[in-house]
Amino acid sequence: MENNSANNPFGERADSNTLEEILAEKGVFMWTTCGKSMRPLLKTNRDIVEIRRPDTVYDDGILKENDVALYSIPHPRFKGQYVLHRVRKVCDGYYIICGDNNVMMERVPFNWVIGVMTGLTRKGREVNLNGAVYRFYVRHWGSRYRRRIAAKRISRSLKQPLRRPYRAIKRVLKRK
Repeated sequence: MENNSANNPFGERADSNTLEEILAEKGVFMWTTCGKSMRPLLKTNRDIVEIRRPDTVYDDGILKENDVALYSIPHPRFKGQYVLHRVRKVCDGYYIICGDNNVMMERVPFNWVIGVMTGLTRKGREVNLNGAVYRFYVRHWGSRYRRRIAAKRISRSLKQPLRRPYRAIKRVLKRK
């Protein structure tokens, strides 16, 4: 889930303050999400997430499975882009992370993680992240991950045989 800092509720631009600086100074950062990778949990320009530094949430600073992590990829190409995805597995020195609406897993080192989602506001109402409804969602949606991968593979395999004749017909029509 990417977010440009133009939507930053504090009014700062990405080049004036980074999220790391804001979290160090204020301890918490709230921002409106954008992107599709965490749907159906988070919807663009509707939901506001509360982010805190991992070391303020957990004594060891290591996130737990099913936490939603905010991280930044330290590569010039991705400078200023932040991603908000769910931790699927905690390994030695890195997390396996995936968006709720994605099928590709990502390997994210501990030092890339900036914060953890500690609050969620949807349509002006706070969502209880410790409540039964949210825990059911996490357990239910996470268990569907393998089914989503299988469905995507089947969909691709069904589309592949249809592409060749379509391309051949398209080439013939271009010649006329």
